[in-house]
Amino acid sequence: EFLAAYYGNGWRFIRAYIDLCDSFTRGRHMGIYGNPYAYFDKEKVLALEPYLDSLWDSAEELAGERIDFVRRSRLQWRWLKLELHPDAEAGKAFFDECEARRVKFSESRTVFPDRTDFATPPSGWAVRG
Repeated sequence: EFLAAYYGNGWRFIRAYIDLCDSFTRGRHMGIYGNPYAYFDKEKVLALEPYLDSLWDSAEELAGERIDFVRRSRLQWRWLKLELHPDAEAGKAFFDECEARRVKFSESRTVFPDRTDFATPPSGWAVRG
């Protein structure tokens, strides 16, 4: 019920994404600050990447007035993709969208150096200040 109310008509695609990610980590404890690729297989994610993209695309197509909620939640998938495929332009766009949405990278004080290299994976962008 929550997913349907929050994400609109595309909620089933997000549920499929959540279930698939859960299957990647089944039997392991994943901490909030850990890098996901320490817990699940990058090769498996790479093999499923087009399918995972299609889940988010389908959710966006059906979201209607809930589109902003879907796009905000999709940020975590974009982060995972940037970990796999670092890209300066995509990284900067991702960072700017997070800033615009006031999404925090950490609950503790986080500093982004003036010369953050967005061509590197996002797990290395922030430093604790």
